[in-house]
Amino acid sequence: MVEQPLPGANIEGMRRLTERFTVSIMADEPLETVEDAFAFARIGAADAFSLKVPKYGGFINTRKVAAVAQSAGISLFAGSMMESGVGSAASAQLSLRASAAVSR
Repeated sequence: MVEQPLPGANIEGMRRLTERFTVSIMADEPLETVEDAFAFARIGAADAFSLKVPKYGGFINTRKVAAVAQSAGISLFAGSMMESGVGSAASAQLSLRASAAVSR
């Protein structure tokens, strides 16, 4: 997996890399909102999304980003922003819930 190989504003370049290479391309920095997730999913600009609970402003928005990814067949990666143990536990819980939703 290659994490964010291009600057965040280059969503079209991300789409081209995702289309061209067999190695997974993960979007990270440019995903800050649910709308960003829709934009990447709409054109297939990533194979995976990095989920970071603090970055999206909490569980609700992070679950929405995860739902967009899952609906588009995009994999999820539990990212970290060097949060505390409580923050890491929250990210782990969200990841478990997201993967349980996929397996249903």
